[in-house]
Amino acid sequence: MPKREPFIIDGVTYERDSAPGEGGSAVVWKVRRKPDGQVLAVKRIKKDRNADSARNKRFKQEIEYGQTSSHPNVVSIHARSEDANFFYYVMDFYPMTLRNVINDETEADVLLDYARQLCDALAYVHGDGIVHRDIKPENVLVDPDARRLVLADFGIAHFKDSSLTNRGDLLVNRNYLAPEQMVRNNALGIGKPADIFALGLVITEMFTKQNARGRRHALVRDRYPFLADLDLIIEQMLLQDEAQRLRIDTVRGMLRVTLQRLDSAIEEISDDLRPNEASADSSSGEVERILGRAARDVLSAKHVFERVADGELDRFNLNYHCEVAYRVSTELFNTCAQASVYASCKAKFDYEGAGRWDENDDALVLSAAKPGLQRELETILADFPLPRSSRWDGLPRRSAHLFRFCKDYHCEELLTSIRESVYGEGNGSLRANLISAPILWITRWMRTNLDTDYLELDKTVREDIGFERHLSVLWDETLPLDSAREAVGVDLLTEPLNADDVAGTLQALEAKWDVSVGELVDGGYSVMFRSRNTYRCFYDEALDLAEPGSVFEADVLNLLRPEAEFDDLVALTWDRDFDVAITLGKVLGILTR
Repeated sequence: MPKREPFIIDGVTYERDSAPGEGGSAVVWKVRRKPDGQVLAVKRIKKDRNADSARNKRFKQEIEYGQTSSHPNVVSIHARSEDANFFYYVMDFYPMTLRNVINDETEADVLLDYARQLCDALAYVHGDGIVHRDIKPENVLVDPDARRLVLADFGIAHFKDSSLTNRGDLLVNRNYLAPEQMVRNNALGIGKPADIFALGLVITEMFTKQNARGRRHALVRDRYPFLADLDLIIEQMLLQDEAQRLRIDTVRGMLRVTLQRLDSAIEEISDDLRPNEASADSSSGEVERILGRAARDVLSAKHVFERVADGELDRFNLNYHCEVAYRVSTELFNTCAQASVYASCKAKFDYEGAGRWDENDDALVLSAAKPGLQRELETILADFPLPRSSRWDGLPRRSAHLFRFCKDYHCEELLTSIRESVYGEGNGSLRANLISAPILWITRWMRTNLDTDYLELDKTVREDIGFERHLSVLWDETLPLDSAREAVGVDLLTEPLNADDVAGTLQALEAKWDVSVGELVDGGYSVMFRSRNTYRCFYDEALDLAEPGSVFEADVLNLLRPEAEFDDLVALTWDRDFDVAITLGKVLGILTR
């Protein structure tokens, strides 16, 4: 067929509108149907020479299913034809695949909508008794204008009552294989749970932007803390035991419930944060945009405050979305004030107790000035009352007791520092850290300030606080939005100091070797060599650079140690600061040995 000759399928003419896009044995053209000019796509699939081959029969099954399917998220085939060499079929035109969405889209609501549609598609397919067996981003077509996706490419699917699947069939891309698909000659044993596993990997990748293989892959909550419950669903989709994985109807139901809860929480928090008429025009588009962002940020802060381990807090950018100014409630401010006073008195009491003590020291504790000093402290404590139900209700009495047994000059020092902390506005004051501050700044400061030996700030205590109920937006200090502050607060996570050097080293690796690199949640990297031969060549070249018996040789051997090996893939895990920045840098000649 000449390059620009139109297709004629079922008596209808389709003019070619663009150069073809190719993948495997198939070619796709964007076309315009005559005479109405509707934009569609024509897919051409090369036939096997053996007309009765299983491959040809599979493609016929795929086309027939596309002609009968009626779900908006499963690809529909409008017309078909074939000649001696090719199958042809007409479908809607989709300018993108889910791979483009993964690469470019960061808006959580858009990603959640696509995840919901993908679950709906798989539920429909499984309801028809079909196992797709090749779910991956490239096989999901996307219309970004309509915000609609369809599951496509059923070329290796197993259809109900079909006899085309053979025991030794080689199935799918290894990046999305379920554990049971890695067993040789097990194609007949691959069922719907394999699709669930692949779907879990794809949904995770939509949010984290990296393939979720390996032990330390990133989770959805690492990028979108307010979506932490989504990880609980995905975790059950990625179980090693296929019998324990969720069914697609359960996944779809759990996702719907999760999204409904999320929408309700966002709506409730938005109503609580909404400004009154005196502070801002609540009908303005800018206010609505801030409300949407702030409600999600409050849910994210709740997750960070309640569930993130102490050692993980440093990963977060404390200036995240700093263009929005927040403050804590009076109750929480007072609690922090009492905790701050207690921590100061306890530290001074312990300091004195660790030193030498004699009669002169007794006189400094029991002097005539002490009652006056105590009254000053009690006045400060009374300015920050706590409700009787508060877990910290006993703090004022404990602080006063410790203060009473400190030396007078230390009491005077304490009063000065306490006043600066609870009344002042300097960098270390409560007002500077809890009023008109970024939301994660407040979150981190609260975690640090409330963690005293009076009450262990464990997960149960943190959840009992109801952190999200104690946050509000300072609209007068937020509007109008400051674009410079928005730029500072774009990233949720902090950027390591050596980020540029590490990025350059990894780019040099990818430029020279056939590898793919993904960042792990702990800051390390998952490195995939796409063949054992490529890995072996890298192994030999790297080891040749090291003097036998040297420290550098030991470092290189550690770098080369694979985490997993397959026929067409070798996976390694490297840490950022030593393996990549130093050892790999030396191997590639970026650093001198």
